Amino acid sequence: GKVLTIRSNNENIKKILENLFYDILNVEFNMWSWTRNMCKYGDFFLYLDIDEQVGITSTIGVPTQEMERLEGEDKSNPNYIQYQCKIL
Repeated sequence: GKVLTIRSNNENIKKILENLFYDILNVEFNMWSWTRNMCKYGDFFLYLDIDEQVGITSTIGVPTQEMERLEGEDKSNPNYIQYQCKIL
């Protein structure tokens, strides 16, 4: 069977999501290692390469040591947390 099942009443949405997950993100190949790293290390980051005209074109796994946690940047919401990649 498939790693991911997509169900939608709208066939256009289903087609777009199948293209994203199976053709662009390649979840059949990548999901195992992404899940393993998430479970092993407690977090996992993907950089999404986004083209404004096309959408997501590819992904790059980002090592956790290259991520920086930003807290207290939004004065209107002190609980807001952001993550910033140091190398990209």
